[in-house]
Amino acid sequence: MKIKQIETEGYASNCYLIISGDEAAIVDPSAEISDIELCLKNEKAKLKYILLTHGHFDHMLSLAELREKFSVPLCIQRNDAVALTDPSRSLFTMLGQNDKTFAAAEILLEDGDTISLGDEEIKVIHTPGHTSGSVCYICGDDVITGDTLFDMNIGRCDLPGSDSQAILPSIKRLYSLCPNACIYPGHGAASTIEKQKKHNPYTRSI
Repeated sequence: MKIKQIETEGYASNCYLIISGDEAAIVDPSAEISDIELCLKNEKAKLKYILLTHGHFDHMLSLAELREKFSVPLCIQRNDAVALTDPSRSLFTMLGQNDKTFAAAEILLEDGDTISLGDEEIKVIHTPGHTSGSVCYICGDDVITGDTLFDMNIGRCDLPGSDSQAILPSIKRLYSLCPNACIYPGHGAASTIEKQKKHNPYTRSI
């Protein structure tokens, strides 16, 4: 399983393409559609799923256009599904876009679900904290962590749907993964589980 980062502009949110064989899933579509299409073409892969790590606007800037272009299922954790229809939960209201909504997701994810891609599986881990429906996606030995865990930081928990008491237990679950596992966060640079366990100043109590 391969993870490719697609460059984005604006809110510095990371967009990823997961590829297995000739199938792909886009995670947090914040990149331009043309860039997503080019990456799919270069990888000779057909888009099968759209995956969201959580329901904040900066991780789904091109979602509506992407769903119109590709008729593939959108997957989001059940607790964050409301963000698709409630601009206060997606934080679009912070941009003054009080009527910005999306069609409901085709697939509502739960902890432990698996998503078939090519001849492999992506595993879903429910990691509440940044939002009540935040998830991470385990892809082979690596993990896409969204806004739960960053390089030397963790997700903020002062927003609608956040829970400051939940985020450290969620990260503790991630820390049980292989130390060499690479983490691909929602913002910033990639890192490893081992580095974060040893040096992340926000998780020393774990």
